[in-house]
Amino acid sequence: MNLNEFNKVLVIVSTKGRNYKTIYNLLSDKLNNILDRNKYEIKLTQDKDSVTKFSTDFSNKYNNSLIIIAGGDGSLNETVNAIGCNSSISILLIPNGTGNDFARYIYNNNSYAYIINKLDNVDIDKVDLLKINDKLCVNIFSFGYDSIVLAKSLEIKEKFPILSKFSFMLGIIFTFNKIKSYKYELNLNLDTKENIVLSKNLILTAICNGRFYGGGFNPAPFALLNDGVIDVNTIDYLNAFKLIKLLRLYKNENHVNNPVSNSYKVISGKITSKDNSIIIGEIDGNLYNCNEVEFNIIPNSLNLCTIK
Repeated sequence: MNLNEFNKVLVIVSTKGRNYKTIYNLLSDKLNNILDRNKYEIKLTQDKDSVTKFSTDFSNKYNNSLIIIAGGDGSLNETVNAIGCNSSISILLIPNGTGNDFARYIYNNNSYAYIINKLDNVDIDKVDLLKINDKLCVNIFSFGYDSIVLAKSLEIKEKFPILSKFSFMLGIIFTFNKIKSYKYELNLNLDTKENIVLSKNLILTAICNGRFYGGGFNPAPFALLNDGVIDVNTIDYLNAFKLIKLLRLYKNENHVNNPVSNSYKVISGKITSKDNSIIIGEIDGNLYNCNEVEFNIIPNSLNLCTIK
């Protein structure tokens, strides 16, 4: 599809990304060459609410239009939650975040410069979304020890921006003393229409639409964006030394054969903490805490654009 076929194109460039000035200039030059000036606008984020505000205003004003979001998984999530599911707005991601995990899946590690250069024509696919309580999720919702790591890594990134790409690994190093067992009850409705109830002591839990999170960790190597199924992976409690060994497997699909790794294909489910503690989690890289988790798949509910 040619970009001229959209009624309007909004570009949101997140200023959190260290390459945002370069990306802004590349997008400006590219769009100026392929679109009339009145067909597009480019906005830089000014604060933490900018992505939501820009996306909401745009989706309320236009239909059959495109939002290009230049940022990370968190910015993509904010855009999707602003426009809602089953919208006439399409979304295209330009990777400029810390981990770029969703882009890792859809673009196979192609750079932002390569993607911008290919913007003349795009493909639009209907993909699934996850509903996590009252939030939409594009990629992965996870909770447990990894969310403790994320909180620490965001703190490191805030203080030392130059360490952006290494912040998650540093978060692991600085939180080993906080490893503990998380006691949950899982009520899962499988894609086979069977219902199972499990009582587990876990260290990691990932509810997946995509495959990667945390800068390349791969809890669901066989997940698909358009299969109408949620891939749930849980890791039984491990001590710190055993967890270090497992994390190496977690970077590829080898963990799925480990006895502490459990995978389920589900349509919906509910997870509660057995000791009534707060569930500390993250949705697409944004911290999200809750008392319990109810989740389900929303098939074919997002118009996702990718380069041809």
